[in-house]
Amino acid sequence: MKEVTGRILAWDGDSQRGTIEGSDGACYPFTSKEWTEQQLPEVEGGVLVICQNGRDASQVEYLGIEHIPFVKITTHSEQGEAQTIEHRRLIGGPWRVRSDALVWMAVAKGLHSQNSHVAIEDVSQLLQGEHPPISLHGSVIKYCYGISIELYFKWILMEAKTQYRKTHKLRQLIKKLPAPVLDKLTSIYSDYRDRCKPRFRVMEAHVHGVTELDLDWSTFDKFIKNLDKQKFIAGRYADPSGYSIFESLSAKRSREMNSYMASDHFFVLGDRMLAYKPDPSDYE
Repeated sequence: MKEVTGRILAWDGDSQRGTIEGSDGACYPFTSKEWTEQQLPEVEGGVLVICQNGRDASQVEYLGIEHIPFVKITTHSEQGEAQTIEHRRLIGGPWRVRSDALVWMAVAKGLHSQNSHVAIEDVSQLLQGEHPPISLHGSVIKYCYGISIELYFKWILMEAKTQYRKTHKLRQLIKKLPAPVLDKLTSIYSDYRDRCKPRFRVMEAHVHGVTELDLDWSTFDKFIKNLDKQKFIAGRYADPSGYSIFESLSAKRSREMNSYMASDHFFVLGDRMLAYKPDPSDYE
């Protein structure tokens, strides 16, 4: 079986036959028998074509607007040159992903603001009891921040119709970003560093107290690398038994669950990044 999206090139109401141009470049003839909608097919309508045998249309239905990120209206001049007169985003689908990214960032920022004054000290009580402050900072706030950045990158890739592997590693996602978009995000990061001189502090709590991690934040790529290394995203899928509250050089005794953001600058930068909406032309 094969599924392919496309648009209706032609439809003849008398013969009840039509033709679809698939996104794969092939043409798919269809009849009223394969058409599943109550309303009649309309030329230029976006559709989903299901081919049970992998070649011929066996079922055709309208493609929901949620799957169409942009509308592009093109006219032709008297000389035959194509001229785009409108190129704008539509509601739904990919746009919803960006909305979710903004909400996750707002949650992370709000929780950080409400709880940043709470001192995090010796976490040895985790051996027999509970430690809400480190669980909040080292897990909830950090993971909310991470999923916000992850969803933002995936929104861009969805809009750009760029295929990407199902991954929770940010560095793999930014490698897929269109070059103009990555250049802009890099510029936003470098401008913020140059103008505001932020200090991105990540602390680590353990049985002996709290220490600041020595991390390099000099470039956007290193910023993303640090988020991956400190498991801002992957940490939420981890088995807590794989973490330790003891200082150890062993790779098998990871301590990232006990690291946390101790700087408002993370959230100022996050807001600036997510405020950037790429121009549709950057995807072409």
